[in-house]
Amino acid sequence: MDFQQKNIIPNGKHGVGIYNGAQRNEVGHVTIPDSTNYIFGNGWSGVVVVNVGSDNNIIAYNHIFENDYYGVAIVDAGGNTIYRNTIWHNGNTSGAGVFVDGSTAVNNRIQQNSIYDSFGLGIELTNGGNTQLSAPTIHQADCEYIAGTACAGCTVEIFSSDDDEGKLFEYTLTANSVSGDFEWGGWLNGPFVTVTADSGNNTSQFSAPFSIGGCTRIFMPLVIASP
Repeated sequence: MDFQQKNIIPNGKHGVGIYNGAQRNEVGHVTIPDSTNYIFGNGWSGVVVVNVGSDNNIIAYNHIFENDYYGVAIVDAGGNTIYRNTIWHNGNTSGAGVFVDGSTAVNNRIQQNSIYDSFGLGIELTNGGNTQLSAPTIHQADCEYIAGTACAGCTVEIFSSDDDEGKLFEYTLTANSVSGDFEWGGWLNGPFVTVTADSGNNTSQFSAPFSIGGCTRIFMPLVIASP
């Protein structure tokens, strides 16, 4: 879509606001990729879910970008799902791609999104948001392997990125149920990799990035022997 050719007037405040105990709303749809919304250029945040009881809402398969504050902000609300969105270039000076704030803002699942070019963090947890679950640590990585430590038994998502966020979702695995160690052998795109952890739908911030350089696949031509 060429946005420059559309007569689009952004909102002066939030693009989409879910407030005051509103529940089970869908911005996009978790099983219908074609339900995409383009939420961009708003004077505040792209999508906000605010206040205790504003629970179990779904934000899925949307493009959320160039909003002045946050891409998605969850404040004091729980049980929400942020799934397979593309969230980029949000925050005028310091705003995060996804912001989770407050001790009642727990069990908010942030899964398989593409998050990049935020002015602040890709994912920011504060004041007890998502229990402020600790991000995993990457110990070793290259173009075909990654290993690290997360919380025991947690779901780990692996991303490639240009910096310290998660532009390209790569793979999901489960950390060891005792040690929290994880490893995966598979192709990574780089030039940096990051990981998140999730425990009980509380998703962490991105890990510190690990540089693996640019990864180029070499495809050998198929040679068919003459009969």
